[in-house]
Amino acid sequence: MPETRLQSAQEVLEEIARDRGSKVSSCKEFDPNVCTFTQDQRNRAVLVASSGQPFLRKTAFKVRDLRARLLANDSFLRIMLFLDLDVEPIALNRPDKIQLLRHANEIVLGGRSYPVFTRSGSLPGRSSGMLNHADFLRLLQIANLGAEESIHLYRNGLAIYLFSPAADRAGQIIEAATSFLSHMPSAPRETDLSGLPANLSPLLPLIRSWGATDDTEREERRQGVPRPALQAMVEQVKPYLPAINSYLQQFGKTPLTEAAIALGALAEFVVETELYLKNADL
Repeated sequence: MPETRLQSAQEVLEEIARDRGSKVSSCKEFDPNVCTFTQDQRNRAVLVASSGQPFLRKTAFKVRDLRARLLANDSFLRIMLFLDLDVEPIALNRPDKIQLLRHANEIVLGGRSYPVFTRSGSLPGRSSGMLNHADFLRLLQIANLGAEESIHLYRNGLAIYLFSPAADRAGQIIEAATSFLSHMPSAPRETDLSGLPANLSPLLPLIRSWGATDDTEREERRQGVPRPALQAMVEQVKPYLPAINSYLQQFGKTPLTEAAIALGALAEFVVETELYLKNADL
C-alpha cells in the first residue's frame, strides 16, 4: 500500500485559500520565530536565511468580521487574525523572538503544561483573565500545540504558528481563534508617535494614515487611491528613507517601539507603492 504524502505548509495554505475563495500570492517575509537571517554583505538591504525559511506564500480573507492573513513556508503556517486588543505581547508554548519575551507562568490544560512568556516576566491581571477565558482554553485545547508551535497575542490581534499542520486541523484552529476573539472587547487606539526624531516630524500625518503593519491591508487601501496621490506620497517620503533606515538600525536587537514599527510600515508601503507605479507603466 503506497504511503500517503504529507502536505507541505504551503500546500495547506493553498487548500485553505481555495476553500475560502481567496487569492494566493508570493512573498518573502523573514520571521525570527521560524528562521534566522543575516544581511547580505554585498547588499545590506537584502536578507539571507541562515537557518529555516522565510515565509514564501500568503493569502488573506475575512472570517466573520475579522481579517485573517495566512503565511507559509515548507514547514510552518502562520495564522493571523486582526483585532485591536488591550494587552501587552504574550506568547504561549514558545518564546516570541520578535518581542524578546521572558518566561512568566504556566497554563495547565488536559494534563499538559504550556509556558507563558511576557515582556516583564510576570502576568498582568487583565491578561490572566483573557488567558483563562473559556473560549481561549477551548482554542488551546483544539490547537493541541506541538513542540515547535505557539500562540501569540499582540495589540493588533492574534498569531498562531503551526508546524506541518493538516488543512482540517488548521481550519478548526482558525474557527476556534475567531470565536475567542469575537468575545474580546476591541480597544482601538492611536499609536503614540511622540518618541520619533524631530527630523521625521513632517511624516507624522502619513504615518498615522499609512503605518499599517499588514501588507494586505495596505494593498487593498492602495487600490482605492488615485495614481497622482500615490505618486505625490512617494515623492514626499522617498527623501526620508535613508533617515528612516538609520533610525530603525539604532534599535539593534532591542524590540522596536510602536512608533518605530509604524514608521517602518510607512517606509515599506512607499517602497511597495513605487514598485507598483513602475509596474503599472510597463
